[in-house]
Amino acid sequence: MTVVMGLGTLGTNVAPAVGKAIGADKVVLVDSKDGLQSGIKRCKDFGLEFDYIPVSIGSATGAHRDYSKAKRKAARSSTVLQLRDRFVEATKELYKSDKIPVLVWGLGGATGASVSYVLSSSVPYALHFTVLPDPSSPEPLRLLAENALRQINDVFMRNERHPVIIGNFARMNVDEIINTVISDHELYSTIKRMVDKRQAQNAGYIRKRGKKIRLAFFWNDNIVKTKISKIKDVLLRISKSGDDLTDIDVAMASINSEEPSISVDFNIKSDDSSNNKSKDSDYDIDSFFDL
Repeated sequence: MTVVMGLGTLGTNVAPAVGKAIGADKVVLVDSKDGLQSGIKRCKDFGLEFDYIPVSIGSATGAHRDYSKAKRKAARSSTVLQLRDRFVEATKELYKSDKIPVLVWGLGGATGASVSYVLSSSVPYALHFTVLPDPSSPEPLRLLAENALRQINDVFMRNERHPVIIGNFARMNVDEIINTVISDHELYSTIKRMVDKRQAQNAGYIRKRGKKIRLAFFWNDNIVKTKISKIKDVLLRISKSGDDLTDIDVAMASINSEEPSISVDFNIKSDDSSNNKSKDSDYDIDSFFDL
């Protein structure tokens, strides 16, 4: 059995495609009440079993601008914390079948990264499928790169046994990303392989001269295994010169230009704002993981 969690705007839209590509038993969507709607529709279109939970931890004017605030709110949110507890229990069951959960979210945002931080910090293994900030986004690219750097440190560097797949889908719209996830054999085969706990256990790092080097699978038309430090270096360049360096495709060329130097039962009451309240009957966290 497998569970895919779609977190935030990117996650709720792309998680159904990941679920379809790997034959997931359940997809769970977590976003604002309005943000959930497109993900719900995609799950229905794909014929997936799914559940959803509305949260309100991002900014009303643009979640990308408030990662710090969203992270603090997620850490205090009773909704997110109860979801975390159920996620931990469900993950234990997955481990018995040598499977791990998949967390789908976008680098540079707020809601998805913040919920991922809470969930992933509570389990030994989880697969992260995420994407780089899109240079065509209305938010300043410099700010998105700064957020992404912090999120890499918060989530990936602190959870070194979690395998990571990072996609560079610059200037692709959501439908194009979804089509790529479903149709790119190398990409979805990597996701399938990393959902196997036995494959995932040592995929996140290698030891070299007594030190651990954190790794990621990086997709940019094809999959390469690279050092996360190389991705961080590029994001750091963008964060310092975002107005001048506007094409992530060009910036990321340095990652693919050389071979990697490695071998390869309760109802919960939402604590959302009054504008985003839903009836308790709309979601029952226990039911999310009834596989």
